[in-house]
Amino acid sequence: MALHAADDEERDPRRQQDACLPLTLGNDARNGKAIEVSYHCSDVCPNQGGILVRYAGNISEEECCKHDGYPRHDFAFGGYLGCAPPETPRPVFNFRRPDGTMGLATRSPCKPSEVRFEDGTVVIDPNIRPKR
Repeated sequence: MALHAADDEERDPRRQQDACLPLTLGNDARNGKAIEVSYHCSDVCPNQGGILVRYAGNISEEECCKHDGYPRHDFAFGGYLGCAPPETPRPVFNFRRPDGTMGLATRSPCKPSEVRFEDGTVVIDPNIRPKR
């Protein structure tokens, strides 16, 4: 006997888990802002959805950068999802160091021309102009 597609969706644990979110974890001692875990999915749901740790409330990208946060954007459509605390993991990519070796690095939307390697070294990407 085949299951109906609606039955599959109701039995999917991801559908049940997102009903518990957003969930407040506590407050950031540095700025007093509440930190929450929320569920987000915009394109292929729920398979490509996921949880996001961010500051609760409506925090603009500009304010996020002032608090050393990490503005998070939707991978599918690019929309702003909120401000993640600075300790949250960031997307990592390979980037060529000035000495020619490759290394894993991150880039912040707040300072897109800066490339920060895992060892703390920061270089300026000559192909990206800093925001004005």
